[in-house]
Amino acid sequence: MWLFTAEETRRIATDVPSLLSEIDHLKRSWREKEEKYIDNISYLGKMLAEKDNLHHVNIEEMRYTQSILHGHCYMYSQKNTQMKLEVEMKTEELMRQRRCLDRTSMENKKLIDENAELREKLHEMESRPQFKNPMDFEDISKLEAKVVILSEKLEQKADEMEVMESFCDSIPELHKKVSLMSKQLDEKASEMKAMESLNQTLQIKEQTYSSALQEARKKLMSLKPKREVEEKCLELQKKVEMVNKELEEKTDELQDMEYCNQTLTIKECMSNRDLQEVRKVLFSGVQYFAMTNRSTIGMKRMGELDSKTFRDTCMYKFPSEEWFIKSAELCSTWQENIKDSAWHPFKKIRVNGKFHAIEHILQDMEEIVDAADEKLVELKREWGEEVYKAVSVALEEINEYNSSGRYPVPEFWNFKEERKACLKEVIEHVLKQLKSLKSARKALKRRG
Repeated sequence: MWLFTAEETRRIATDVPSLLSEIDHLKRSWREKEEKYIDNISYLGKMLAEKDNLHHVNIEEMRYTQSILHGHCYMYSQKNTQMKLEVEMKTEELMRQRRCLDRTSMENKKLIDENAELREKLHEMESRPQFKNPMDFEDISKLEAKVVILSEKLEQKADEMEVMESFCDSIPELHKKVSLMSKQLDEKASEMKAMESLNQTLQIKEQTYSSALQEARKKLMSLKPKREVEEKCLELQKKVEMVNKELEEKTDELQDMEYCNQTLTIKECMSNRDLQEVRKVLFSGVQYFAMTNRSTIGMKRMGELDSKTFRDTCMYKFPSEEWFIKSAELCSTWQENIKDSAWHPFKKIRVNGKFHAIEHILQDMEEIVDAADEKLVELKREWGEEVYKAVSVALEEINEYNSSGRYPVPEFWNFKEERKACLKEVIEHVLKQLKSLKSARKALKRRG
């Protein structure tokens, strides 16, 4: 089974809620986008249907208005033509009647004059005392007959004059009728202009609605069909379900791993306790054998200064009666400096070509002694390279083995190879020393 460290487990446990919340956020966002997409499609469909309906209604209204307009135009055009013909006929009749009236008036005047002349002649002939000859009677009878004819003609002309006068009386009414018809024609012409402007407005509206309808159709055609959208939604839903299922499986695996990790942590704690007990026993054994003879494996206090380096340096700098005291004071002073937690003469360096300042990624970080630290620079300048190296080594050891407490801690050490000794080496060394001790005791018993 794949096991995680405690740090990795904590990191995964921290990341899982954020991943779950992110998945929930993505699901909500996806549902919102899906609903918005469906609403947009339905809205565009409704808008398209509404625009189709408006377009149809506008076309019908325009056709109806155009038919009415054409009917009115045709009717008014016919009426106008008829009225013009009637006015022309009335005008011609009026002119003809005027000419006839003028002729009749002249003839009537002539007949009146002739009748008056004949009456004078007849009166003159009747007033004579004697008739000279019988021819006068004939003339009188002819004149009387002529007078009668003229009287009849005068009566006839008088009747014609009455007719003409009545026609002349109707002329103002005819003029009024003509002016009224002209006014009606002007009104109908203005109505026709208004109809034409209305027709142009309707045509502009039709063009606007047509362009808007075409635009809506293009926009709707650019969208995917509803079926395809539903298929896409189902596919995304399946993917989300698969991710949720996989997440549940991973969560179960994580819980199992957490349980396993807790078990291993408990076992590790128990092993560490046992190991600490073993180390205590080994410490006492190594210390015992170190006191009897100098060996390769022994105990070293990590973070403790090498007093020999300070003694060698002070031996050259001070007189024989002072160098020992000065070296002890100097070594003690710098040991206290190393214990000071406020002093941090370290810097971070790149590991494997990378520089990391994130604290939980410890494997990519390393701290070393900062040679540019003011105290260390002053130490090197005043006391030399060897003392500086001794302090630097002690600082590195204290930073590695007890950076929080900043006091020296004991550790198994391989003095021959100048490195930390593993437990196997220590156990082998102790066993070897015990074996030697037993052999020595046996030899002593034989001698005794």
